[in-house]
Amino acid sequence: FILDGDHYQLPPITRYASGKGEESPPSLFRLLSEASPEAIVTLRTQYRMNDEILSLCNKLVYGFRMRTGLSTVGEKRMRLTRLKLLSKFDPFHTEWIQISVQPDPSIVFYNTDEVPMLEMKGKGSKHNEKEAATVSMIVSALIICGLQPENIGVISPYRTQVNFIRKSISKQLLAVQRFFPNEINDVKVLTEKLEVHTVDKFQGRDKECIIFSAVKSYNKCSPGTHITDWQRLNVAVTRAKTKFILIGSKETLNNSPFFSKMFDIIDEKCIFNLPNEIDEVDVKPFCSMTQIVSLADTDSQI
Repeated sequence: FILDGDHYQLPPITRYASGKGEESPPSLFRLLSEASPEAIVTLRTQYRMNDEILSLCNKLVYGFRMRTGLSTVGEKRMRLTRLKLLSKFDPFHTEWIQISVQPDPSIVFYNTDEVPMLEMKGKGSKHNEKEAATVSMIVSALIICGLQPENIGVISPYRTQVNFIRKSISKQLLAVQRFFPNEINDVKVLTEKLEVHTVDKFQGRDKECIIFSAVKSYNKCSPGTHITDWQRLNVAVTRAKTKFILIGSKETLNNSPFFSKMFDIIDEKCIFNLPNEIDEVDVKPFCSMTQIVSLADTDSQI
């Protein structure tokens, strides 16, 4: 018999769930792979990620075993056709958001510690309202600058955050539409083309640009189980073709071995501290975070 898969990504869901804080039992695929390494044939060639994102994945998980099949794939960068429109943004927003829309670097980490952006726990799973508002700004800027919404994917480990991000993006697009009516001409159509999902639902998909909202950020700096699950995080990073944008608290994420190693690998030019006034300003073209949060909280129609 022949098994085909990757036990470095999400394991199968089983009825034998482990106790809280414990690892699930290893899958049959993993057991057989480790027991009979001589029977393994590794398919090392990939055609999705550019060289910068692949290099990160190789160092984090795959031990430099993966390679790119075509030089055009490895060299590819996200190149937007309307970057000149950034000049119409207020300088405050241009300064922090331009790293998201430029071709390089392919990996961007927005550190939220200076704001700060704290997680919340409601009736559902954990969520982070200000992170969701930040995602809505980045998505809007990408679309304004020329990236088609079907080429953007937004991922978060928590379902409540996914729902809040969807609402925040809709509200933000309506806000920026008054300044960019030609680029943001039909908010409903744009939001329908955007994919915003949990990590589990995104397995098997890929996008030019992936934005990951980590959510976890509070005084104890505990990353929690979702942000320490390296297989789930590996899935998130490997969905991106040319741009991977991570938003989160560096102080908290540093307590996750996966992210701690990532911060050691990526260049300092990839890390940007969000300005501590970002949650207060209300300047062109974005709606203020306070307004986005209140609108998304009260609107149950989206």
